[in-house]
Amino acid sequence: METKKIFIIVSLISLVIILSFIPVDNIRQTVIKASLYDVAKQISDLNNWKKWNPDLVNKSIKIDGSFNNDQSAIITLTYSYLLHHINPVAVSLRRTLDGSSTSSLIEIASVTDTTTAVSWSEKITFFELMKRSIVEHFSRQTNLDNLKKLIEDVNYKYGFFIKIVPVRDTMILTAKTNIIGNSFAYTTVYLYNLLQKFIDKHGIPYQKKYFYTTALSNHEVAVGVPIYKRIKDSANIKCLQLPGSGRLVEGTYSGRLSDKQSIYTAINNFMMDQHLKQVAQPLEQYSVSDTMFNANSNVNIKIFYPVF
Repeated sequence: METKKIFIIVSLISLVIILSFIPVDNIRQTVIKASLYDVAKQISDLNNWKKWNPDLVNKSIKIDGSFNNDQSAIITLTYSYLLHHINPVAVSLRRTLDGSSTSSLIEIASVTDTTTAVSWSEKITFFELMKRSIVEHFSRQTNLDNLKKLIEDVNYKYGFFIKIVPVRDTMILTAKTNIIGNSFAYTTVYLYNLLQKFIDKHGIPYQKKYFYTTALSNHEVAVGVPIYKRIKDSANIKCLQLPGSGRLVEGTYSGRLSDKQSIYTAINNFMMDQHLKQVAQPLEQYSVSDTMFNANSNVNIKIFYPVF
């Protein structure tokens, strides 16, 4: 009798051990409030994974290959990714660590026009699941959560804080000229001082904390100061009137002045996604204390696009 009990116990233990090494489908899922197209862009290009996958956050990691074909990334000497594009809505990922490889499948499907389901499946054994619960490991769910946060939050999706705001400054006193001596900064100071003298001369109430600049062309720039009293235009100084019912796309940028093009790209992507049309030249808002700067200066500015 005792022998029979031992046999049963040993058999059960053996069965558990055997089953622990049989791979089964393990699926992680999330639903993202975004179109199938927006989610597919993030999934199908390994370059975009750097925004939401912790393994690829190091900017020095190089992505080889095209998003139309296989892409690879060497993360460390013993750790690498290979992304295979099955079709526009499915990719497979092979991760190789210390000579051992695992494969997983990512599929996306449209739930509605503005909602997309993402499924990340992997054949894995119970033993491996237990091992991962003890040792820090790549987490598909963490990546999916990061992806959802990235796409649903405009601060993560576009890289900058971008929003739609009503027109605040309806009257802006402006002056323009060709860029003097190839110096945008010097020209800005010159025009701001010109406007300041005009304001002082005519006793015009104005905004003292900030001003605007606008690039009218590669050679011409305008500077504007918000005012609170309507004045007649002069030969060199005009009053720009903005509709009080108008809307602006506002983007906030902090960084080197020479790198500000990145926020223009982000705002254009935002407007494309929101189906907004630009109706006038964008305005850059600077603090009055920042009238002296150069391409290497660190600035805090806001960009405004008039839209409808």
